[in-house]
Amino acid sequence: MLSVNAPLFFVPQIESADVQEIVGDEAHHAIKVLRLKKNDQVQLSDGAGNWVIGEITDSGRKSFSVRILKRNQISLPKLEISIAQALVKSDRTKELLELLAQSNVNQIFPWLAEYSIGKWQPNSLEKWGVAVKEAAKQCHMYRLPKINSAVSTPDLINKFADFDQVIVLEQNADQRISQVFDKSIRSVLLVIGPEGGISDTEIQLFLSAKSKLVNSARLSDSTFRSAHVAIAAVSSIQTLAGNW
Repeated sequence: MLSVNAPLFFVPQIESADVQEIVGDEAHHAIKVLRLKKNDQVQLSDGAGNWVIGEITDSGRKSFSVRILKRNQISLPKLEISIAQALVKSDRTKELLELLAQSNVNQIFPWLAEYSIGKWQPNSLEKWGVAVKEAAKQCHMYRLPKINSAVSTPDLINKFADFDQVIVLEQNADQRISQVFDKSIRSVLLVIGPEGGISDTEIQLFLSAKSKLVNSARLSDSTFRSAHVAIAAVSSIQTLAGNW
C-alpha cells in the first residue's frame, strides 16, 4: 500500500525514468538523520507541483535510489497570491515563513521598508529558502513559493505591474480587505509592513503608483503581530476567492 505520509524530499526535477537517484543534502537527511533503508517509501517533489511516491531500492553513504510507483501532479491555483513582506525581527522570520509555506502562496518578496527592524544579510536568501522547504516537507506541500531577493520600495513599486491587484495592508485604512478584493482577478500582491508600520511616505508612494489597481485595506480593528499578518491576509483572500 502506498503511504501518503511517507517522508517528502525535494529534487531539481522529477525524471521520466522508473528509477531516480537522490544526492546531496536530501540524501544525507534521508540516510543519516531519518535512517531510511531499502523498501522504505518516500515522496519526491520538484517544488512546482509534480510529485511521486516510490520505494528505496538502494542506498549508499551519500545517495539513494527510488523506484517510482506512482506519479502525481497538483493543479495550479486559479488565484496566485504573492506577498511583499517587510523584514521583521530575526526570531520571527522563521515562524512567518513556516506559515506562508503552508498557505500555497506563489512568491515572497522580502521588502526593505523604512521602519524594518530586520536586516537582509548575504545568506538571507538561502536561509529563507531552507525555512520554506523544511516547512513544506512537514506539511507535504508540493509547490514551493519562489523566494526573491530583497527589494527596496521603488523596486517593489516596479513589481506592481506584474499583478492584477495590489493590496497594501494598513491598520488605519478606511476599508476592510473584504471590501477591496476583486474576485475576478487572477493574481494579487499583498504588501505587509514591519513592526513599526508602513510610513506615510511609503503609503503615498504605493497609492500613487499608476501601473495597476492599488488599494489600501485593513484586516480588522485588532492589531496582528508582524509575523501573523501575512497568513491572516492570505487566509482572508483564499476564503473570499472561494478556495478555502
